[in-house]
Amino acid sequence: MLLAQKRQALEGTATSTSYRNAKSWKSRQRGLRDFAASCFEAVRNPATHEFEELEEAEALEQLAALSLLARWLNGCEPETA
Repeated sequence: MLLAQKRQALEGTATSTSYRNAKSWKSRQRGLRDFAASCFEAVRNPATHEFEELEEAEALEQLAALSLLARWLNGCEPETA
């Protein structure tokens, strides 16, 4: 998102779709969607369907990935019609 669009969004003067049409916003949305799917397929699903003791470093890396996903999701705003 461009700096002016960010400022407008923070001030409430931007239309709800003006910054959502930016290439960078669309790219982040695709990245978040793909990252979330990957976290579920590679981290969550094996952890719930298989019991395998993880090395501490690997467990911390997986926790970091899920933490990043949670942070990004917390920053999302629902789209209203």
